[in-house]
Amino acid sequence: MRHLILLSTLFFFGCRSDHYLNVEFIKKYGRDNFEEFKNYSVFIRSGDLIGEEIVFIMDENSEFTQKNALFVVDLNPELKKIKSTSCHLLSDSTLIDKKLLESLVLKFNKYPIGAISVDSNSNVFISGRIMHDTQMVRFSDVKYKTAKYENWEHVQDNWHINP
Repeated sequence: MRHLILLSTLFFFGCRSDHYLNVEFIKKYGRDNFEEFKNYSVFIRSGDLIGEEIVFIMDENSEFTQKNALFVVDLNPELKKIKSTSCHLLSDSTLIDKKLLESLVLKFNKYPIGAISVDSNSNVFISGRIMHDTQMVRFSDVKYKTAKYENWEHVQDNWHINP
C-alpha cells in the first residue's frame, strides 16, 4: 500500500511539473512568431552518448513527405552547432533547401521542446522533451479548434495545453 501511495504521489507531482513547464513555456515564448516553421515538423529523434541530438525535419507540403522521408541533422545543442546533415532518407534531395532546414533546426534548438509542427493554417503543435504527444497548441483562429481539444486548458491568447 505504501508503494502505491508513493507511486501516486510521484505521478501527481510529475504531471504537475509538466503542466508547470508548459505554462512557463507559453509565458516565455507564447508571443513568438512560429511562421518560419509553417508546413514543417521538426523533432528530436534521439541522442547519442556525448549529448548530441539527432533532429529530423519533415516538409509537410512536399512529395517526399508521402514517402516518409526525412532530412536528418546531427546537432550539438550546447554549442548550438550543426555537426552534420544527411539527405540519405530522401528519395530526391534536390527538392529541399538545405540552408533553410539548417536554419530551422537552429531556431528549434532555442526552445526547450522535443517537437514543433506548424500546419498550413499556422496552428502550432508542440511536444515537450519528455512526452512525445502534443502537449501545447496555439490556434491561429478559434475556428480551427476541433472537438479533440475541447477539454484542453486555455492558458492565454489562443494557447491551450493538454490537462
